[in-house]
Amino acid sequence: MRYAGGAGARLPPSKRWRTCRWTVGRLVAPFAAALLELVQAQADDTSRFVGLPTWMQILDRHFPRPQ
Repeated sequence: MRYAGGAGARLPPSKRWRTCRWTVGRLVAPFAAALLELVQAQADDTSRFVGLPTWMQILDRHFPRPQ
């Protein structure tokens, strides 16, 4: 049996979907975690905006710079 499609073309549809969900979840997880931390930082002090240094600390924690 032959399946038409992209990278998972030779996988049956059920396994192709599981692979796709795992990849999307792995890519989205750091963005979601950083956004949640940023929202929490804003909620901790609603009288002002979260400053750039705090943004950079949050982003560095979730997206470390390559060495």
